[in-house]
Order: sequence, then structure tokens, then C-alpha cells
Amino acid sequence: MIECLTQETFSLENEKRTGRPQTATKQDVIKAIRDHKTTSATEIARHLAVGRATVYRRLKQINAYEINEALGIIHEAELKPAQMQYDVFKKIPEINDFYETLRFKRDNSQKYSNDMTLGIFRICLHLNRNPSALTPENTAELVLKIKKKEVANLGIHETRKSLRAWFSFKGVSAQRLTDLGIDARAQRVGEDRSMARLSRAHRAKFMVVLREAVQCNWVSSEGLYRLGFADDDVLVAAVLELPIFLYYTGARIRAALSVKWGNSVKFEANTVTVRVVDKGRHGGITWFKKLIGDPRDAFVAFYERVGCPEGGRVFPLEYNATRRFLIECYKKASFG
Repeated sequence: MIECLTQETFSLENEKRTGRPQTATKQDVIKAIRDHKTTSATEIARHLAVGRATVYRRLKQINAYEINEALGIIHEAELKPAQMQYDVFKKIPEINDFYETLRFKRDNSQKYSNDMTLGIFRICLHLNRNPSALTPENTAELVLKIKKKEVANLGIHETRKSLRAWFSFKGVSAQRLTDLGIDARAQRVGEDRSMARLSRAHRAKFMVVLREAVQCNWVSSEGLYRLGFADDDVLVAAVLELPIFLYYTGARIRAALSVKWGNSVKFEANTVTVRVVDKGRHGGITWFKKLIGDPRDAFVAFYERVGCPEGGRVFPLEYNATRRFLIECYKKASFG
């Protein structure tokens, strides 16, 4: 006979209930690892009296640092003197595994793997820490200092990108990194003025500074680079046209300096089409940049000024010197 439950016999305040027992939590698994010194899902499941599938799910939530701490593994915190050389640093087993894992995940992109490994090397060198001693917390402090412009030799975007690759390799969740400020977003306008689109007034002011700078030979502030404007009209014309070309095509300096007259430049009635090989995910990608209106007229005037050449580089400039020169003019224009 089924007894009917009434308001007098049933209450939500009852303490004892039947039903499925609560599964093991992340902290339960960490405690089991600490108590029994094992990461075997079978052993942990036996000690906690739960299924292995539950343990596997919890292990995915636990990063390598928490496991090492539970197992009592302590890493040497500081870099050894020899490891401060990049060639030696790359041979650290954990770094070598990181590099190979990136190559596998990124479809054998050697450049990406090299860039991320070099980024971690620079971070370790700055902090004087062994890569195994890097934690989301201490690197989050570094990211904050870079944002505040307190660290001069590390870029914010490259640092965050390298750290996310490293901690992903170590099993740290992307959400945890984002919460700590090691996020994956690109730089915002205002964080780095070079990433911002300049206003018309800014562009005009920059060009005024540029025209003044090419009136005589230029030497960089640290004395490493030189441009001989006084003796080379072609050099002056190229430097004055380059910023306009970069602005309206969106090309990088290095890509623009590799463009050649001839097949790469096509003059038409109302446009000029320039073939530029610029960066892509796995190497150079060919882009066809079109100049119309005033930018087109400026480029044609530049072409005529340099003697209508049939071959050779459009901008016969050295990359490092040109880049440094433009940066110094940008700063002198006082809106950087």
C-alpha cells in the first residue's frame, strides 16, 4: 500500500535524503594527490570511491603548478648563468618540449614557435626565473608593469601572446589568464599610439617635421644610424613618399622597402596598383594595393621626381635606419 505524503509528513527541512551521492570536487582530487603522491586516475578514483571518468574531468581542471605543489615538486627558481644565453636556454627539456608542441599545433610554423620561445626567454631573463618557476600570478605582475610603461625592453602584445602560449602548454585555463590580465586581445587605441589611426592634423604635423628633418644629414640619437639626405635627392624623395604610401596601403615598412619598379607597379588612368608581399600566417602573402586620388597623384609625382626608373627598389632605403628615423620624427611631432 502506498502511503500518501501530506504536509504533515513531508518537509523540505528534513536532513537525511536518499539519492545519488555528491561526486569528488577539484579540491578532493588535489588532496588525494597530496596524500597519496600519485596522479593515477585509477588510484585516485579508488581512494575517493568515485569513477575514473570523474577523476579525469577534475584533472583537466587542475593545472601543472597545482599538481607539482601537491606532489611536493620544487623547481629551481633562478636561471643558471649558462641558461641566460638563448642557445642554452632552448635546450632546457621543458622549453624544447614547448617548442616542439607549438610546431605540431601550428602546422609546423617554425616562425611562430621561434617567436613564442624567444618571448619566454626574454621574460625569464627579465625576471631571472627558470621557466618552471613562472606562474600566472608573478607574470601578471610583469604584464601590469609593462602596461604602466615601467619595463622598457618588453612589448605588451608580444609578452601576453608568449605567456598565453606558455601557460596553455602548462595546462592553465585561458579564462584564468584573462582574469589575471594576461588576455588575448589586441592593443587598444591609446595603449600604443603607433597602433592608432592618425588624424588629418596629426599627419600634417608629422609631415612638417619630416620635411624639416630631410634638409640636412640625419644621425640617430644613439649614433647607430645615419641617412645622408644632403647628398641624395632620391633618398629625400623616397623618405617623403614612404609615410604616405604606408598610410594609404596599410603595408609594413619592411614590405614596402622590398617593392620594385616594373612588374610590381602598374600605372593606370586613375589608379596605381602596387604588388606588395607582406606577412601572412605561414609566410608572405601577395597583396595588390591601389592608390587613387591624391595618394595616386603623389606617387606619380614621386615616380617622375626620381627619373621614371624601369627597375630597382621603389624605396631604396635601409630598414633599421628608416624605421628609427620615422620614429624620431614621430616623437618630435609631440603627439606620440
